[in-house]
Amino acid sequence: MTLSSVDLLYFTDYDRPDHLLASPWSEADFSYASNNHVFVRVPRIAGVPERECPPDVGRQIDAMDFADCDWEMPRLPPLQFLMEPVDAGDQTCLALIRETVDWQGAIFDLRYFHLLNWLPNLRLGRSRRKHKPLPFVFAGGLGGLMPCKAPLTPNHHKLGEARA
Repeated sequence: MTLSSVDLLYFTDYDRPDHLLASPWSEADFSYASNNHVFVRVPRIAGVPERECPPDVGRQIDAMDFADCDWEMPRLPPLQFLMEPVDAGDQTCLALIRETVDWQGAIFDLRYFHLLNWLPNLRLGRSRRKHKPLPFVFAGGLGGLMPCKAPLTPNHHKLGEARA
């Protein structure tokens, strides 16, 4: 399920195998992946099946403006983790601390900016409205990132902006 170095499974809700968005799907000339927070479209990948009732991601992407996707990914603060106890026993697990970032006046989950940062030749666009997806393009595809409703304080960061 890869196209060059892009693995579509990273953009799915793969940890919920019974969920509609648990795996990539194809429609017409494209393959898609989404987890309801981020969605991507790439040229159709052989072996990624069509679905009888696919999610409506293609229409969302077609309605987006990718013309000004010429912003570089800003320098990101590192993700933070903590050890949490498991089942009141002696075991612990590593848990991600939720953090948000402000990018061009909209609020986004920092972990998804880190995920996008792995895409080859990534360029970000502008979120035209606070509650609309942030468009982005990369070598071999494009997509959108949904904003958060509010920042997670005190774990909120303002990102710098730089055009490519």
